[in-house]
Amino acid sequence: MIQEALNPQGKWTPIEYWDFNWEIGSDTTQFVLLPQHGVLVMVPVFSGDFATKIRLKLTTSLPPKASQVIYSEVFEGMVKPGQFKKPESAQANFSYLEGQP
Repeated sequence: MIQEALNPQGKWTPIEYWDFNWEIGSDTTQFVLLPQHGVLVMVPVFSGDFATKIRLKLTTSLPPKASQVIYSEVFEGMVKPGQFKKPESAQANFSYLEGQP
């Protein structure tokens, strides 16, 4: 699960990414979410000078399997404009939880 925010152009953009490494393992939690049920998660609360709308993005499976993308309710937040840029230090094993075709 990652957070996305509306950037200054009004486009949903990741403000964090999921880092995984199959060689050393990943911090993954698998669970079954039944219909009409919810899940409580803790996420970082960002601060900055840009007021925007934020949502959580969750995928139902990991690549290369086909996945379904689920979004949370939208909420108000503050971020730093630099959070909309892809990290230069990102490795090949990071993901913005892109949906699979």
